[in-house]
Amino acid sequence: MKRQGFSFKRFHIEHDLCAMKVGTDGILLGAWAKVDGAQRVLDIGTGSGLIALQIAQRSEQHCHITALEIDPQAAQQAKANVAASPWPDKVSVIEQSVQQFAAASNQQYDVIVSNPPYFPAGQVLACQARATARHTGSLSKMDLLTAIEQLLTPTGRCDMVLPYDVALDYIATATSLGLHLHERVDVVTKANKPPHRMLFSLSKTAHKGAHSQLTIHHQEGGYSSEYIALTSDFYLKMP
Repeated sequence: MKRQGFSFKRFHIEHDLCAMKVGTDGILLGAWAKVDGAQRVLDIGTGSGLIALQIAQRSEQHCHITALEIDPQAAQQAKANVAASPWPDKVSVIEQSVQQFAAASNQQYDVIVSNPPYFPAGQVLACQARATARHTGSLSKMDLLTAIEQLLTPTGRCDMVLPYDVALDYIATATSLGLHLHERVDVVTKANKPPHRMLFSLSKTAHKGAHSQLTIHHQEGGYSSEYIALTSDFYLKMP
């Protein structure tokens, strides 16, 4: 029987129980997040477990990833995806909100990653799980950034992906909480197009804030060489 879901080079993701499916945003963040030397990683809003498993593939053997997911069905599916992967002992999926987790935790993390909800609460969606995954009603910007400030080590970094304008707003709010912009990458679909997404890092230490651009497609429509270089360890049909 044909497998459903999305197969990568080293693991497979089933996502039929998840409101948010495998997509470019998650793949970008999982490939870009800086995890060299990390011992503890926290994935906030893991969904299907995609980003957590990308980090499990890329990180050192001793690294452990804690993956938080508030939606019961998505958490169940993330646990199954982790169990079927080559790294079942590197990832722990916890069905809990980050607010509850932060309130009970005395642990800090070297790296935090998140592809958070960003639509304002109030838009009506037929699927409640999709509304939770997409809308800030269940996880506000302030709640998320406050938890990140608490859970991040003094020398750690938090890597995120968001729509460009939303990311600028997050960075401004983070600054008011004592988090500094460490790095940002403006993501464009093609050269000469305005950025539609941003990959960015926050830390507790002030930095100059490296700034670059990533182009996903070249003018002929295929993937750009820089996108291939970033994601080729994952996509089946890339070298």
